[in-house]
Amino acid sequence: MRVYRSGDGFLKIKRSLEADGILNGAGHKKWHETNIKQILTNEKYIGDALLQKTYTVDILEKKREANTGQVPKYYVENSHEGIIP
Repeated sequence: MRVYRSGDGFLKIKRSLEADGILNGAGHKKWHETNIKQILTNEKYIGDALLQKTYTVDILEKKREANTGQVPKYYVENSHEGIIP
């Protein structure tokens, strides 16, 4: 979002979205700052992908855990079309 890059904070963006009547992903008029932060910090929204955020600990039990360095992560730029610049 251009307004975020220009220095507007999450609260100001929230108020702007609500004032413009833009619905959130759930179809509601009310936005939360945490939702806006998640959108602006998630690489998927700009068309990139971070692979192996989680890894399989136990194949038989299909148990997965967050990858905090146990296996390598891979960042793929332009893996798909982004929905925000």
